[in-house]
This record gives sequence, structure tokens and C-alpha cells, in this order.
Amino acid sequence: MGPQSIFYRRNLPHFQLKDGIYSVVFRLYGSLPAEIVMRLQDEFRQRIQSERRRGSLPVELSALYESHFRTFDALLHASTKPDWLSYNDIARITEKAIRFWDNIRYTLICYCIMPNHVHLILSLQGQEVHTQSKKNPYVLTDILHSIKRYSARKSNAFLQRSGIFWQHESYDHIIRDSEELHRSVEYVINNPVSAGMVQRWEDWKWTYVNMEWLEKNL
Repeated sequence: MGPQSIFYRRNLPHFQLKDGIYSVVFRLYGSLPAEIVMRLQDEFRQRIQSERRRGSLPVELSALYESHFRTFDALLHASTKPDWLSYNDIARITEKAIRFWDNIRYTLICYCIMPNHVHLILSLQGQEVHTQSKKNPYVLTDILHSIKRYSARKSNAFLQRSGIFWQHESYDHIIRDSEELHRSVEYVINNPVSAGMVQRWEDWKWTYVNMEWLEKNL
């Protein structure tokens, strides 16, 4: 996949490859109490440090991340406010922002827009690597900033409000192999089913899957 780099943004460590596939989640500002998020982050750090001291393999660390993230995602499902993404116009604005750079800066594999958060899997493989800012060498960070900046501005205008729209912190995870990719796509598209909103993933209006790409790459 290419050289890996690590950096810290706010509270979470982020691993970014020049040429990788990522699972990303970003959420509305205020969708979870800060103390709950901090507790989960502290627990995750401690478990990761413990596993590394034990010499755990990358696949074991990846499984630990998945367990941590699913706990976080379940809390988002249980949270009810804010739910601005449940408005069709806001979901459509977010969808437009996600699709804007598709096949230009990344390839969309799938996404799901939930009432208070967004799941997104994208591939940077084979795409031109560039950022909007020379000060920011992390391509994924720059992409997410673009998506969130546009959708926040448009959404706030529609809602006739001002202030922070998206939580600054995003969760991003490198997908390391085809098995993990398959599992991650299944998880993303079935998010509304897990939340009890629909019975079949196909019934959720704001889910997209790039079947052509998956057939070629899985």
C-alpha cells in the first residue's frame, strides 16, 4: 500500500498512507457528550498500548479497533439530537460534497448517511496525490476538510443557523486486505438495519455502493 505515516490530530492517532483504502466516520457536532467520547478514547489508548507491549500482531490490533469503533457507533445510534442529516435537503448537500471529488481525488467505494453521522469508504489508490494546503501533507485530512467545510456552510445556510456543524474529529481506519474491506462494506451498508431504521440495506435512501469497483477488486 505504500509508506505509512502517523500523526495526532486533537485526541486521536491517525495513520495515513500515501496510497490506501480508508474507512471514515464523521459526525454532527454535539451528537455525543464529550465526556463519553474521552472515556472511550482513553480506554482504547490503554488497550492498544497494552497489546503493543504484548507484541500483538497488526491483525489483532485491527480487531481491537473494530471492537472499539462498534461501541462508539452503537452510542451514535442511540443518540437522537442533533439529527440534521435526517432532513433530505441536508443529506443531499452532504451527498453532493462526498461525490464531488469522486474519480478525481479518490474513488468512492461506499457511503451511508445516517441521521447524525456519515460512514464513508474510499480509495486513494491510483489517484493523483495533492492537497489544497502545502502545510498539510495528509491527503485524507485535506479531503475530509473539503467535504465538511462545503457541507457545513450549505447546511447552516439551509437551517438558518450559525456555528459548528461537524465535530472536528473524524475516525479514519486503514483497510489492510480484501477480507477486511468486504467486512467493512457490509458493516457500512447495513448501518441503518443495525439501527432498526429499515429491514434491508437497499431500502435506505442515503446508501451508495460502487458495485463495479468491488467486482473488480474483491
